Amino acid sequence: MKLITPLAILTATLLAPPLWAADGIMKFNGKVTENTCTLDAGSKNQTVSIRNGGVSTVNSMSLSTEFFIQLNNCPASSNQVRIRFEGSKASGSSLGYDADKMFAFSNTGQPGAAENVGFTISEDGSSTSTDDSVIAVNGLSKTYDLQTGIINKIPFFVRAYWTDSQKITGHAIGHVQFSLDYP
Repeated sequence: MKLITPLAILTATLLAPPLWAADGIMKFNGKVTENTCTLDAGSKNQTVSIRNGGVSTVNSMSLSTEFFIQLNNCPASSNQVRIRFEGSKASGSSLGYDADKMFAFSNTGQPGAAENVGFTISEDGSSTSTDDSVIAVNGLSKTYDLQTGIINKIPFFVRAYWTDSQKITGHAIGHVQFSLDYP
């Protein structure tokens, strides 16, 4: 009899259903397409040299440097795209810059690195850091229409800014990932 009781308890424990509590419901939506555009090999791992002129005093910015993201072989089902640029926000944006739109350079704090400087990515080469064409850090660009049967070159511009009155000159290296969003 002593053996049956522990065996019965073990069997009941193993056969009992687990208890679950639902705290909420998640709903997932998406768009399923047959295909998307092909990202051009030259657009995947670009090195863009920021033009040197102009970043010499507080509140100054460099000249804008144009770069492209090229999409090829876009099917009719992928007729629009937005680009998300992912990186870190620059700190020390105390000079009237929009901190949500200022990317940090990756080598900040390393020997020989520029300090108190950031950069923006925009859809217009003449824009300032507070302009609507400047893309927020981890934000999406405007929607671009894509054409089938042609090369779609989407232009963007990068420029550097001093973000604080205590500037330290040096080498600046920035890393930004991008992803394609087909709305």
